[in-house]
Amino acid sequence: MDRRQAPPLPPTPPGTWVFDPTAPNRGPEVNTAVWTLFGFSTLFLILRVYCKIRKLRRLWWDDYVLLAAWLCFTISCIQLSINISRGFGRPGANIDPANAYDVGFGGLIVGAFIILAAVWSKTSFALTLMRIAGPKLKIVLWVIIALMNIFQFAAVIIQWTQCTPLEKVWNRRLPGGTCWPVPVSVGVSMFAAAFSGVSDIILAGLPWVILVKLQMKTKEKIGIAVAMSMGIIAGVTAFMKCVKIPILGSQDFTLHGGELTIWASAEIATTIMAASIPVLRTLLRDVKSSSSGNSPLRERTTTSPYQLATSAPALPATPTTTTTSASSTTMRTTLTTAATRESWQAPPQRVPVL
Repeated sequence: MDRRQAPPLPPTPPGTWVFDPTAPNRGPEVNTAVWTLFGFSTLFLILRVYCKIRKLRRLWWDDYVLLAAWLCFTISCIQLSINISRGFGRPGANIDPANAYDVGFGGLIVGAFIILAAVWSKTSFALTLMRIAGPKLKIVLWVIIALMNIFQFAAVIIQWTQCTPLEKVWNRRLPGGTCWPVPVSVGVSMFAAAFSGVSDIILAGLPWVILVKLQMKTKEKIGIAVAMSMGIIAGVTAFMKCVKIPILGSQDFTLHGGELTIWASAEIATTIMAASIPVLRTLLRDVKSSSSGNSPLRERTTTSPYQLATSAPALPATPTTTTTSASSTTMRTTLTTAATRESWQAPPQRVPVL
């Protein structure tokens, strides 16, 4: 049997790309983490919309803005998966040069839609708070909304315009051209992310200020305030993302950028879930009521920021009327009773519906 050795492979010509199968690849774990976060946020959003429709209430501006944020999140997740299939998550030297251009351009798309999804999900929650806020707090909320959007849009614009010619933003191999110093773009992004985190903390604290003035049971106030304060978790993820933003200036962003993408996706997902939890409280209440054998309609009469509450005291006793004429007595009694009922059946007290 011929045991001659196979001839050695010819040397690789200089400049030829060779794939290294032993190089790290974080793409699959990034893809799994992001789509898991997307799945949880989608579930909460579907339940939120279901609760609104189930209660025969139309969607409001906060719902539409949250749906727009979810749509941006969807686009970013799809584009991220495309980038990973082309090499994102591996070292730049281990990405096929034929895909490097698409990975760079696709990364900018992911970044832009992630920023839009994050700021619009927070804007949605701020709009929700406006429905139960007083005039002064509404001004505060409008200021927060305006500043959040201005800073985040500035970060997107700088990311897309930091180089001349424009193509050099996503194709750093392009000869010639100039780019802004890395600390400029990274600094703006960090400031926008930090302000976003601070805004989350403020928005999480405002429900306590608002609800303390409403005529509700203390237990109910605390439950609603806690449900509306879940945004503090989104604030934590925003600060974590802020810490990871310097990765944008990494010499090998395709390898290390996945960690930043995961935290950015976590910020969006937790914000969408936190914005949906207050609405889901009514669904949980109805489920609990049904399991205990009580009528859900009885639960809906409880004073709450999510429902139209009616509270009318019991009718007073009909005044006694004394007269010599039986027919006159009957007529006066009837008129008095009707007037009394009309006075006690005033329009129900409206509590803002989320």
